[in-house]
Amino acid sequence: MFKRLESKDLQPAGDRLKLDFDMVKFYITLVYLIFNFSYVSIIGELSHIVSILNYLFYVVFILIFVYSVYKNKFEFTFYNCVFILFLFSTVVSMYLNSYSFGEYINEIKLILLGMFQFFIFFNVINKNKDIKLKILSTVILGVCFISHIFSIIFYIFKVRFVLTKVYGFHFDGSFTGIYDNENILGIICFIGIVFSFIFLNYYKEILFKKIAIINVILSIIMLFLVSARSAVIAFLVFCFVFTAITFKKKWIVITFFVGCCLFSIYLLINNTLLVKLLNGRYEIWEQVLTIIKNNILFGYSKTHSINVLDNSTIRFLSGVKEGGTHNTFLDILLSYGSVALVLFVSFIVVYLIRIYKILRKNIDKFNYIVLYSAVLSFLFIGMFESVLVYTPSLIGIIFWIIMGYVKDES
Repeated sequence: MFKRLESKDLQPAGDRLKLDFDMVKFYITLVYLIFNFSYVSIIGELSHIVSILNYLFYVVFILIFVYSVYKNKFEFTFYNCVFILFLFSTVVSMYLNSYSFGEYINEIKLILLGMFQFFIFFNVINKNKDIKLKILSTVILGVCFISHIFSIIFYIFKVRFVLTKVYGFHFDGSFTGIYDNENILGIICFIGIVFSFIFLNYYKEILFKKIAIINVILSIIMLFLVSARSAVIAFLVFCFVFTAITFKKKWIVITFFVGCCLFSIYLLINNTLLVKLLNGRYEIWEQVLTIIKNNILFGYSKTHSINVLDNSTIRFLSGVKEGGTHNTFLDILLSYGSVALVLFVSFIVVYLIRIYKILRKNIDKFNYIVLYSAVLSFLFIGMFESVLVYTPSLIGIIFWIIMGYVKDES
């Protein structure tokens, strides 16, 4: 499958692709991505091995970052400056809200994760973009295809595994495949769809095209079998954005925008339906906005925020222990305060404006359109799940990688 990677149109300067520091960093990130696929599945039951490997990856990424600074490969771009300020605000929150050595260690781990997301994953695909994207799409499609096959077998034969967690069919009737959470399965299905399109753009052989098409079909089927509403919304947003850009029809955008506005007005009027659709998130978000007033500037820290939220009311907040606030932006607000949120939102707004201008110059480039659509879709997921930043999540890694791909037009 990788024989065609050395084709002339994908080669950088020189006759062969050199295995330099840049490529080593990419392959290490790729291995870490596969590791994240595995530990959210049944393999995650090997908790001691997973923990050791996770710490090992942290050490390796720290060395990569230090080496980049030492070799002057670190640039003070607009994005990096905003990230540095964002990290500084989280350090202030850690200092104000941590009271023991263990709490400091936990906060430092999360801040390091944020540093990896901002300064490594976001920049890992700057050079040799096409060949890296080809390898990335191949690996993601392969992992998703294999996991989909096992998940479908679980579904057909009504399989239930009960180990530390429950897999397959749960006692409440929900289905999670080889994963322990239906939201994870839904998001992985969506990721599989996105990178199947990229894979199809690189591989023209009939066998590979069939595998990609089958993977898309399986992904869509399972996406609607599970109750992963955030992933379904992301898929619908992806389809809309991709269609609107591809066909260059303004009426599609206008129709979608008007439809969203009308539906939003209807939900505001019909509050009962809004609460039902948000599936417990409404109560969590309402409570976040209530308690953040006491620590508006720097929040409660990532370590304490969930316990503070859960203990702040006698109401039952469904899913708060497992998924936090279920909103990346509110999660930043609750954990690190309004200063961090303003910095992060400023970055997102400036980033979206810049990549829209780049999109207009790359309007006929298929890969760019797919990943641009995926970035917007992941941001929608971030509005319903706390997965984009300061969270060791699979989608967080992929989000920052593809954000880095579309951030420039080189």
